[in-house]
Amino acid sequence: TTWRWLFRLLETIPTTFPMKLLIRLTASLLTAVLLVLVVGLLVLTTLSFEVDATSHKDWIADAVGDRTGLVIRVDGELYLRFGPRLGVRAEALHLLNPNAERAGELLSAEKASLEVETVPLLSGKLFPTALELGAARIAVERDRSGRFNWQLGADKPPPAADTDDTRKALLLLDALKIRVRNSRLVYDDKRSGASWDVRLETGDMV
Repeated sequence: TTWRWLFRLLETIPTTFPMKLLIRLTASLLTAVLLVLVVGLLVLTTLSFEVDATSHKDWIADAVGDRTGLVIRVDGELYLRFGPRLGVRAEALHLLNPNAERAGELLSAEKASLEVETVPLLSGKLFPTALELGAARIAVERDRSGRFNWQLGADKPPPAADTDDTRKALLLLDALKIRVRNSRLVYDDKRSGASWDVRLETGDMV
């Protein structure tokens, strides 16, 4: 094998005993690191397991909230899934935008889960694959100035539409598997006076 060839090559190096020992130790260490990386990659891309993160849910919610600008609260259990897809599953989930005119809930759900591809995350790309909501209420509101409650940032205007970004978003949505059960979408437009409340149901959650 390649490694036997390497050790035979080291035998031919005319050097002192301490230097030869150091070289052998270095080669052995590199071999061990490589094996750990290979095993870790195999586990990451083939095996799937779930971890109960309920005891750390407040810390996780605060960390995600700091990155997104949302107020996140999980009143129930929280699980993290690792494997070919990374996932999060929460019970009694609540999302709020503190910068909205009315600081109401953007989303409340008895059950919610999201999965994303693991490997693309290593290069900083996000590819969601599955979204599930159970007994959820999604609120979309627009105030008199035309600002929606899902827009983050107190003083930032909504960004101009970008064709490439729109196309990428549509491709992601097309690949996203969505399951919604016993949920509602509520729309309230203070600017035009339009409002409606519709039931959302795409199938049973698994």
